[in-house]
Amino acid sequence: MLQVIATWDLIAPRGITPPLAEAIINGSLWVKYPQYAAFLGIPKPDPMLQQVVASLFRALV
Repeated sequence: MLQVIATWDLIAPRGITPPLAEAIINGSLWVKYPQYAAFLGIPKPDPMLQQVVASLFRALV
């Protein structure tokens, strides 16, 4: 399971935003990787999701 999480860039050291979270926050997930977004169940940009992810990682920094 840990290998899957690390492979999908879902973890990062404290103070660092994981690459997947950055892609969601800045919207590049839907521009560069639309198939990946669809696989994750978020085929279209969702401003509420982006705000939640951004606020989560701001709180952890």
